[in-house]
Amino acid sequence: MEKFERRRLALKALVDSIGYGGIARVAEAIGKEPNYVSRMLYEPGKSGRKRIGESSIDALNAAFPGWLDSPPSMTLHEPGPSVFIEWPFQLVHLSRIKALPKELLAEVESDLLHSVERVEKRLGKNVDGDGKSVA
Repeated sequence: MEKFERRRLALKALVDSIGYGGIARVAEAIGKEPNYVSRMLYEPGKSGRKRIGESSIDALNAAFPGWLDSPPSMTLHEPGPSVFIEWPFQLVHLSRIKALPKELLAEVESDLLHSVERVEKRLGKNVDGDGKSVA
């Protein structure tokens, strides 16, 4: 795959992972206009397309570490085969989680589990440890 197309697809994955307003949020983070970022996402050959050059790469890397190496919405690895899901969080980028020291990941996971359990309880859901509904 050509490097500019790889960059475009990684940027698309980043914008998609942010969700609503993703283009605007990326634009603000890298100091560009939303229209410019939008044109960075144009398919090859589309008039007005902007390639993602080195200065944009530097700005994106500073704002979203790891965005190019492992686009957030593409893969989460679990034991066994790879699982492809969309990263569900808009305010916490997957690259931030991946950048944490391994010894702190268990603490973050535990905090997340307790938060999910509180929400499930509030919603009246009874769920087992594997996330399956039980009677």
